[in-house]
Amino acid sequence: MKVFRFLQNLRIGKIGFVVCFFLFFFVGIHFVFPNVISPNKLSGVEDPIREPELTISKWFNCEFQSSFTDWFNRMLPDRPNLIRLKNQFLFSVFNQSTTYVLVGKNNQLFAYNYFPSFRGFDCLGKEHWDEMAQKVGAIRDTLDTMGIPLLVVIAPNKVRFMPENLPDHLKRIPGKTTNESLMKESFSKLDIPILDLNSIFVSNKESFEYAPFPNTGAHWNIYGSLIGFDSIQSRIQDLLGEKLNRIRWKTGVVLDSVIETDTELSEGLNLFFPPATEKQFFPKTQDFDPSSFKPNVLIIGDSFYWIFNSTKVNYKIFSSKFSFWYYNSTCYDLNHGQIPVSTLDVWDEIRNRDAIILLATESNLSDFPFGFEEILGKIN
Repeated sequence: MKVFRFLQNLRIGKIGFVVCFFLFFFVGIHFVFPNVISPNKLSGVEDPIREPELTISKWFNCEFQSSFTDWFNRMLPDRPNLIRLKNQFLFSVFNQSTTYVLVGKNNQLFAYNYFPSFRGFDCLGKEHWDEMAQKVGAIRDTLDTMGIPLLVVIAPNKVRFMPENLPDHLKRIPGKTTNESLMKESFSKLDIPILDLNSIFVSNKESFEYAPFPNTGAHWNIYGSLIGFDSIQSRIQDLLGEKLNRIRWKTGVVLDSVIETDTELSEGLNLFFPPATEKQFFPKTQDFDPSSFKPNVLIIGDSFYWIFNSTKVNYKIFSSKFSFWYYNSTCYDLNHGQIPVSTLDVWDEIRNRDAIILLATESNLSDFPFGFEEILGKIN
């Protein structure tokens, strides 16, 4: 029996040695001949790193050795493959991720940064939101004198929509006090118009015919975004007192996803074999009436807006003069192209609008409204 165990352990040891030998051999060969195989780049953003400069002082205080190790590891041609190998092992064996992606149940992935806001961990407190309500309310009042309505929109949070699919080690009960709850309380006291799509999606969860989120993405899919955009459109119509086109569909098709944001989380896992994206519902919208009023809208918001560009529904509903200010930092429109908002004449940009929308999701309400609260001093 002891002899059998010895031979068994010896066989395992030999197999492990051979695997490790060929792994290090392949990495070494690839380092000498980096163009033999070009591995796919990793998803995500990394800070650039420069080759360290060797000096006597840096050598003796060990600064060079530490910097060189970091640089050498980054420059390894097989670094992406080795990282994917590690990630694949943890994902396949332990259902874990080494990135910001949460591996949930029923083939659902979540972005971790949406979880703290769901629980209220990033809550800024009542005093902050009372002060913010005063600033936004002052802007609203100024815009009202120019006949320009202001609408605050809270996009849906996938974590809040389906907490039952969170991994077991995370609580699935929403926090009692969150930035969203305090924001709505403070803003409602000053009658600042808010469209809370987060709560609307949750309260109407059972009525959705299809999933409004892709299983491998954090943002809404086309189906969910069109439902959200229709609600935005309806509120803008009420605020303007003008009849706008409405998004309508009777039929649609269920297909493999063709939208980049539907796979943002599965790509963020950096695996060899990422989880498959479940088929998505693509509504076939009806023709729009070209004679309907198309408002010139300015949207200041986050990445939940981008899918409207993918579907081009914004061009069908809004005037071609509309602008999108991404986090109030970069302007995207047909007039300016892509330029920093800081280079624009804010007064000129605002006074010619029919409406202004502030769009945010629950995960970034701590940064809301992205510096737009200081706009009053620039337009007076």
